Amino acid sequence: MLRKRRSRSKLLEKYIKINFFVVFLPIAIWSILYCVSVQKDYVDKYMKTMVYSVNEKMWKLEARMRSFTSIAQQICLDKDFTPYHLSKMSYSSVDAVKRLKSFVVESSYFHDLVICLNDSEYVYTSGGTVSLDTFLHKTYQPTEGFSREDVTKLFRGKTYGCTTEGQYLNAGAFQYSVVTYPLAKTPGNIYGTLLGIYENDWEEIFQTEISERDKRFVAVCTGAMEVLYSQVPEGAAEGPDLRRSLAELLMDWDGSSEYHRFRLGGTEYMGRIAHSELCGWYLVDMVDLGDVRWEMFLMQLPMLAGIFLSMLLLTFFLSVLLSMYNYMPIRKLYNLFDKKTRDRRQDELKLLNEYIRDMLEEQGSMEEQLSAGREISRMELVGRLLRGRLDMDSQPVQEKIGDMGLHLDKKYMAAIVLKAAGEDMQDFGRRLYSDIAEKWAEDFYLTERIYKYYDGFLACTEEVGEIQEFAQWLAQEAGKEGDYRVGIGNAYVDPESLKYSLMEAVIAVESGERMEGGPVFFSGLTTGREREFYRKPLKSEQRLQQLIAQGKADELEEALEELHGELLHIWQWAPESAQAFLTNRIMPGVFRDAVCLEDGGGERYLGYTDMEEFFGQLRRFCRTEVECRRKRKEVMGDGRMKEILDFIDHNYMRPDMSLVMAAGEFGMTGPWFSKIFKEAVGKNFIEYMTEKRLDMAARLLVETDDSVGTIVSKVGYSDAASFTRKFTRHFLVSPGVYRKTERKKGSGDLAVDNSGSIK
Repeated sequence: MLRKRRSRSKLLEKYIKINFFVVFLPIAIWSILYCVSVQKDYVDKYMKTMVYSVNEKMWKLEARMRSFTSIAQQICLDKDFTPYHLSKMSYSSVDAVKRLKSFVVESSYFHDLVICLNDSEYVYTSGGTVSLDTFLHKTYQPTEGFSREDVTKLFRGKTYGCTTEGQYLNAGAFQYSVVTYPLAKTPGNIYGTLLGIYENDWEEIFQTEISERDKRFVAVCTGAMEVLYSQVPEGAAEGPDLRRSLAELLMDWDGSSEYHRFRLGGTEYMGRIAHSELCGWYLVDMVDLGDVRWEMFLMQLPMLAGIFLSMLLLTFFLSVLLSMYNYMPIRKLYNLFDKKTRDRRQDELKLLNEYIRDMLEEQGSMEEQLSAGREISRMELVGRLLRGRLDMDSQPVQEKIGDMGLHLDKKYMAAIVLKAAGEDMQDFGRRLYSDIAEKWAEDFYLTERIYKYYDGFLACTEEVGEIQEFAQWLAQEAGKEGDYRVGIGNAYVDPESLKYSLMEAVIAVESGERMEGGPVFFSGLTTGREREFYRKPLKSEQRLQQLIAQGKADELEEALEELHGELLHIWQWAPESAQAFLTNRIMPGVFRDAVCLEDGGGERYLGYTDMEEFFGQLRRFCRTEVECRRKRKEVMGDGRMKEILDFIDHNYMRPDMSLVMAAGEFGMTGPWFSKIFKEAVGKNFIEYMTEKRLDMAARLLVETDDSVGTIVSKVGYSDAASFTRKFTRHFLVSPGVYRKTERKKGSGDLAVDNSGSIK
C-alpha cells in the first residue's frame, strides 16, 4: 500500500509538472501576443499620425507650386509679357513690373517674381528692371557653392526646375530658394523663364513634435534624385550617398500611400513616401523603428511585470487543478487493465501507452485499407461516369459522387485519355496521380484501363484553358516516361455528355495527328473526320433495339449484319477508334433496358479491340437477351410474382434471407431477379425486406414486452446498432421512444403469436 501511494504521488507530481508547462505555454504565448498587439497598435497609431503629417506637408508644397504654375500660365497668356513688350525701352515693361508686383502681393508664398528673357542681360522683377549682374550682386547674392554660372544655367533653363539643397539666394538676413518655369506662347517656343523666389522655410514646414531621441529622416528630392531638402540623423548618408540611398528607397517603394518599412544604412526605418504629380517631387519622411519600439517597451514595462507575476500564480493554480482532475480517470483506467493483466509491476502510463499504441497501429492499418478501397471505388465511379453508365438524377448516385469527393459542380467537364504503347507502360497513370493531386488540386480524376491501352482522366474546371494546360503538362510528363499519346475531347457543361467527350478523346489519339511532344485536341482535328456521327443513333442500331424489345430472334442476324456493315463504313478511316464507339454508344443503346446483363451489358466488351470478335460476342448476347425477355414475360404473366411475394412474406424474418437466396429459389440470377422485382413492386428487394422487418418490429414493440435485443433477433437482424439506426431513420424516433409513445396512444389491436407471425 505504501508503495502504491508513493507511486501515485509520483505520478501526480509528474502531472503537476507537465500541466504547469502545458498551462504556462498558452498563457505565455497569449501574453506575448497581447504585448505584440499593443505594441503594433501603438506603432500603427504613431505611423497613421505620421502619414497624416506627410500628406499635410506635401499639400503645402503642392499649394505653393500650384500657385506658381497658375501665375506662370497667366503670364504666358498675357500679351503684356511678350518679348516685344518686355524690351527695356518699352513703356509696357513698366506695366509688366507692376503686374509682377501685384502677383507677389496677391500670393502668400513668394517673396519676388522675376522674368528672365532669352539672350537678355536684364531681368524684370516685382521691384523693377535691373541687369542680371545687379540682380546677382546687389539684389540677391548666391550662397557659397552656388556660382553665377549655376544661377545663369538655372535662369536660362528651358524646363521646370528648382534650386537644390545648399543653392540659395541671400538678401540681407534672409535666405531664399528658387523655382523656375519656362515661358512660351506656343508649345516649344520658349522665350524666357519665370523665377519664383520664396523664403527658405523648409525647416518651418517640416517642424515636428517628435521627441528628441527619435532618429528622424526627412528628404525632398526631384525625380532626378536632386535633393531639395534633407534632415537626416547623425551618421546617416549625406551628399552623393544620400542621393543613392534615396534612389534605392524609391526603387523599393510600390507607390502605396500607406506606411512601409525601409532599411537605410543598416538601420530599420518606418515611414511614408509621397509623390507629387504636379511637380514630380518625392517626399520621404521616416523614423527609426527601434526608437519607437524602445519607447513603447518602457511604457509597457510595469504592465509586463504585473502580467508575468499574475501568469505564474494562475499557471500554478490551474496546473494543480487539472492534475487532480485528470489523474483520477487515468488511475481508474489503469486499475481496470491492472486487474486484467495481474501485473502490478508495470507503470500505469507505460501500460496505457502500449495499449493505445496497439490500437493506433490497428486503426492505421484499417485506414490504409479504407483509403485504398476508396481510391479504387473512385476510379471505378469515374470510369462509369465517363462511359455514361450513371443515372445522374438518382439520389444514391449523387450521394456516391459526393462521398467520393468528385466536384461535378464546375462549369466545364471533359475527358482526357492517355494511351500507352504496350503493357509494360500501363502503370504510369497511377504513378503520376500523386503529382496530379499536388499540382492540380482536386479538379482531375484518374480511372485506370478505361480501355485496353488507355487510362482516362475526368477534368472538372471553371475555365477551358485549365483543361488545356493540364493536357499539355500530362503530355510533357508522359513523354519523359516513354511512348505515350494524350487525347482531349471537347468540354461540356453537363455530366451526361462526358461519354461523347471520351469518344472524342479516343478519336483524337487514333486520328494520327500529333503535335510534337504535345496532346491532340479533338476540336483541333483538321482532316474532316471529326464528325459527330457517334451522337446520332444509326438506323441499324434502332432496328436492333426494336427486334430485341419485340423478341424477334429470327431477324437478329440480318440486323447485326446491317449494323456491322454500317460501322465498317464509318470506321474505315480510324478502325482502332471503334472500341470507344462500340462500348460507349452502341452497347448502352442496344442494352439500355437489358434484363439479364449486369451494368447494361457494355462493361463486358471493354477488352475487345477487334470488330469481328466484338460482333461474335454481340450476336450471342443479343440472343441471350431475347431469351431473357421471353422468360421475364413468363414470370410476370403466369402469377409467379405472387409466389415470390408470398415466399418473401413467410421468410423475411430469417437471418439468412437474401436476394441471392430468393433468386435461387426461383431459378434466376441475382441481377435478373432484382430487375424484375423492382419493375413489379416499385422498389428494390432490400427496401421491401427492410420495410417488412421494421413494420413487424414496430408491432412487436407495442404488443409484447420483449426487449429490443430479442425483437431484433425475431425480425432477422443480428446487429442491434444497425437495426436501431434503420428504425430511427424510418420512424423518426428510437425503438424505446416508439414503444412508449404508441402505448400511450392506446394502440395495440394487432395480434402477434410467439413465432412473430401476424394473425
